[in-house]
Amino acid sequence: NSRKAISNRMGDRQGISGVDSAGYSLGYDATQQDVLIHSFYATYTGEGVGKSNLNPIKVRIPLPNWRINYTGLNKIKFFQKHFRSVSVNHSYRSTHTVGGFLKSFGRRDTFALNENRIQPEYIISQVTISESFSPLVNVDMTWKNSLLTRVEVRKDRTLSLNTSNNQLTEIGNLEYIIGTGYTLKELKLPFKIRGSTVKSDLTLRGDFSIRDSKTIIRKIVEGETQTTAGQRVYSLKLTGDYILTQALTLRVFYDWVANRPAISNSFPTSNTNAG
Repeated sequence: NSRKAISNRMGDRQGISGVDSAGYSLGYDATQQDVLIHSFYATYTGEGVGKSNLNPIKVRIPLPNWRINYTGLNKIKFFQKHFRSVSVNHSYRSTHTVGGFLKSFGRRDTFALNENRIQPEYIISQVTISESFSPLVNVDMTWKNSLLTRVEVRKDRTLSLNTSNNQLTEIGNLEYIIGTGYTLKELKLPFKIRGSTVKSDLTLRGDFSIRDSKTIIRKIVEGETQTTAGQRVYSLKLTGDYILTQALTLRVFYDWVANRPAISNSFPTSNTNAG
């Protein structure tokens, strides 16, 4: 929906007053490379068609990446009563990538041969925007009895525009994680090592997660949207660490992963590792 407005902006910048039968500025039709790229930026960065930068190579100023850690809940009486520590975390990271470009030999104010469109200054095959909340929110709690509890939500997406086939690929992930842990102090082994009784801490950890992943292809010209891949992944990880000596640690682990596809041409799988 942004393409027509971007086309008219670019036509006005070049001093072009005419439009084609679809309302696009002459030389900047619906699939002209610059029209596609700048409409993509205007749509997915929230800049809008009136503010979008019309030079795809110049450094765009994205939102700054950040990470926030908050421990102020420790000062509230309720949390002081039940927890040793509580921390809340949040972070955001974004990258903008131009997947290679070639300088055009054509002049930008002339029409390319055999095509009723203006030759772009740079020939760009793909542009990508990646955004990640890792985590969107994370809460780490240590209880008075040494029990550990972790709740976390992660979310990310990758958007890739291909100008050669006029398609947009969106890959999105959403993950929920619940974790816990506990340390058994000075646990004594029922057998001796080198004639000595071993007494050490046993650290137990467990994490369960659910991750939804989906890949969508949007055909811009046809106006079609198709889910081409996707899955829901369940994961359970259990570990127990015991320090036998200063140089030797024993770990017992159990990992279970189950994959449930979102499309019919794939089949569910599950894997278990233990040792």
